[in-house]
Amino acid sequence: MDKQTLKEKREAALKQNKIAAEARQQHREKYPHEYMPAFRPASKMKEGIESMPTYYHTGEMAQLLKTYKTAKGFGAPDIPAEKLAAMALIEGRQDFGYNDWNRNNKRAVSLYENLINGGATLQAAGFSAAILDKYETAQRLKIPFETAWNGTGKSIWGKTGKDYAGNIREAEKVLQHPKNQPLYNFIKQRASVDEEMPAVAAAPNAVEMPQEYTEGNWRLI
Repeated sequence: MDKQTLKEKREAALKQNKIAAEARQQHREKYPHEYMPAFRPASKMKEGIESMPTYYHTGEMAQLLKTYKTAKGFGAPDIPAEKLAAMALIEGRQDFGYNDWNRNNKRAVSLYENLINGGATLQAAGFSAAILDKYETAQRLKIPFETAWNGTGKSIWGKTGKDYAGNIREAEKVLQHPKNQPLYNFIKQRASVDEEMPAVAAAPNAVEMPQEYTEGNWRLI
């Protein structure tokens, strides 16, 4: 049994986030052309978005989306690009908040193995397997996909899947903002069309979100 207190879990998560954030910052400074800026929702701001951008590694994101496109041919559900882009904004991560996948789901296991056999990376195959599993969970429990993606319990930060779903809806409202259209178009194109990834220059003075940042996805008490 995990005897860690809630305070200890939060402190450990914050420490992990700080280490990951520093690593991402160093990598972006070295390879700025590999990152794309986007602006997370902020209802109290005049434009409805944060004043400083969050950066997403386009190579990793493109790899996940390319494999996910292939996964649709093996039975993975077609999650709208709007939903995926909103997830990316809320999570602040190019992996859409993916952490792990359910190996007890036989259909997810079969999908994962087919993708691996086709040359997919472990992370990309796992991402698609997680989408399939969480979609089936959402269908079974009759809840929104984004609620299932976050988890049906409560995170160490006191957030529920319902809270997360509300955040996703807020993020969907700012996808068409001119500053966010590049990220949305990038996700939409890679989830449906194979093409060369453009080199996107990153702007200076960005606020970095840690690689492990998330309010939900399987981080439950």
